[in-house]
Amino acid sequence: MPLLAASLRLALVLDGTDARVEAARVMPDERVRDVPGELRVRDARGRVVATGALPPAPGPRSVILEDGHAVGQLATGPRRVRVTLPWPEGAVTVDWAGQTLALDGLGASASQARWAGAPQLAFESGPSSERLDLLVLAEGYTAAEQASFEEDYGRLVAHLAQTEPYDTYRHLLNVWTWFVPSSATGIGASDGVDAGTAFGCYRGCDGIERLVCCDETRILDAVAEAAPFADGVLLLANDEGYGGSGGFDYAVATTGIDGPQVATHELAHSLVLLWDEYSYGYEGDPDAFISPNCAPAGREPPWTAWLGEGDPQIGTFPGCSFSNWVRPTQGGCTMANVYADFCPVCREHLVRSLYAGLGGQLAASASPAEGRVRIRQGETVRFEVSAIEGLRWAWTFDGELLSDAPGALTLDGCGARRGTLTLTLDDPTDWVRSDPDGVMRQTLQWDVRTDRCEGDPPACGCDQGPSAGWVGVAGLAFVRRRRREGGA
Repeated sequence: MPLLAASLRLALVLDGTDARVEAARVMPDERVRDVPGELRVRDARGRVVATGALPPAPGPRSVILEDGHAVGQLATGPRRVRVTLPWPEGAVTVDWAGQTLALDGLGASASQARWAGAPQLAFESGPSSERLDLLVLAEGYTAAEQASFEEDYGRLVAHLAQTEPYDTYRHLLNVWTWFVPSSATGIGASDGVDAGTAFGCYRGCDGIERLVCCDETRILDAVAEAAPFADGVLLLANDEGYGGSGGFDYAVATTGIDGPQVATHELAHSLVLLWDEYSYGYEGDPDAFISPNCAPAGREPPWTAWLGEGDPQIGTFPGCSFSNWVRPTQGGCTMANVYADFCPVCREHLVRSLYAGLGGQLAASASPAEGRVRIRQGETVRFEVSAIEGLRWAWTFDGELLSDAPGALTLDGCGARRGTLTLTLDDPTDWVRSDPDGVMRQTLQWDVRTDRCEGDPPACGCDQGPSAGWVGVAGLAFVRRRRREGGA
């Protein structure tokens, strides 16, 4: 998902084939999620200058019960969604399904509400434009119960820190908390009853006691106003019973003993768009959306790279959100059982999604900058690169490996050489077998020229051997070590 210089975030109300804009604002450095449904951005002459995506068709807000069965409420009628579009210079209108959406109030906030407090950065790994950002909201806590919210949040974070791939890749995730006090403790106990909480959450949604629903408009207004950077939204509902629900705009989990497990499952919906790996009991349109972990029966699934590897855990098993779709495991995944780990397919998607926030920029800085570099007689140049942790490094010159040392390589100016110095950075994890967008790999290149050593003996005073004389400090040490070890 490429980083954008500027983009437009819309709050749309979709009702059948009609849409209206409730709010619009330009946001810098936003990421566009690759989901179906197209909106077209046009310039003053009507030319399409960019396209964007609508969220998937509405599905149920669902929850997995303690016995492993799933229940849900099918969304009907108008729905309110957040959409982020590229907004290049010259863009003036957006259209969808043949209609032009009026962008009244561009740059203004949708909500006139003033929310108490502000989001606080609880765990930072990097700038929001280069990370996935999770926002955890308080729901059903009075002003006097802020310490209880912080304790419940701590339990959630402790669980995520023990859950892969969040543990290994925590350096690619930011976590924010936002304490918005409610006027009463707890959440509503029956369908549609507002208990005076900040976001109107209640049990018994659609008559299902464990299913928790909230005031979606209120949540999205608050996020749009105070936390537009959020990639995933999770509400911690101050209720000791088992319950929650998941959707693509927000997730909610209660704070009982199983709360962290429920939250991990529901969060996977809103943060990285994973689907439920069980059937809701009805068929879905095979052309309606794209899912990383569910696929229409009879079609090639997104996890093809995991098939045929002799792993009986991975296959195509019937029932994945819809009865006519298939899932990658028989049931051994968090998306089917809140007490299980993420299956290899979902774990792979999570890792790729965390890397996608970087926009392909695994290296934070490079000195000297990429381009032409001349190394004079008797001089050395140290190539220094700062990058995220956990990567494999490979320094090559015209395809010949010089070093696998992280951080830096030093070259000297001997031998009248000219060629391309390349640094390849990638994550060698076996958790990812397919990286179609190349988000886990980056190459940096320099056009290097060195001077010819002149005089007798050579003026640069270095070894003029046939292959290693100019390689440099780090590279020569690597070559010698490989020879001692019997390498090539």
